[in-house]
Amino acid sequence: MLSAAKLGIIPLSALGEEEQGAMMPEGQTVKVLIMVSGSKIIKTRSGDTMCFLTMEDLSGECEGVLFPKVWEKYAPMLAPGSVVAVTGDVSHKDDKIALLVKTVHVPNHASAPLPAMGMNVQVKSSVHEKKQKIYLRLSSKNDKIVQRLLALLAIFDGNCPVVLFFDDSKEYVMAEGYAVEPTPRLISHLTDLLGETNVIVKSV
Repeated sequence: MLSAAKLGIIPLSALGEEEQGAMMPEGQTVKVLIMVSGSKIIKTRSGDTMCFLTMEDLSGECEGVLFPKVWEKYAPMLAPGSVVAVTGDVSHKDDKIALLVKTVHVPNHASAPLPAMGMNVQVKSSVHEKKQKIYLRLSSKNDKIVQRLLALLAIFDGNCPVVLFFDDSKEYVMAEGYAVEPTPRLISHLTDLLGETNVIVKSV
């Protein structure tokens, strides 16, 4: 899987904070990979609809502003929980960073096939094995939720291995290329997506 950096994607934290005196210049165009965690839809004076998104990634949160024409075009892609790549212009809104969204698209990995299918993880321990491992339980390899899951994992890029267990085949599969940073925020999103009993973090 290509890293976010190779795809020209930056973390939200790179946009900066006013109190740190390091805000990215207004008007600069950037690309971020985010999860939509909330939205507020309002009517303009002319009666058109626009939206303020709450966008988050591993590094933090940022507001995304979608003016009427942009919102009309991309609204179906921006339901809460959606993982998308967003391109926009930096705005200093009330001394805070916001992103004026220009384009939205589903990142390539969200439609890619599940990697390393059939690789059983019940093998000898390696000296390179990490201290934690996340086990995620799904109904099958063809479960529609798999691609949404992979897109979510891509946002929380890190070093903790992820293992998928499929109920129908009773098979354990290492999600190669989708190691994560097991933050409380990620675990919360995973339990919301899969259910609390289907997400296990183990020390190894």
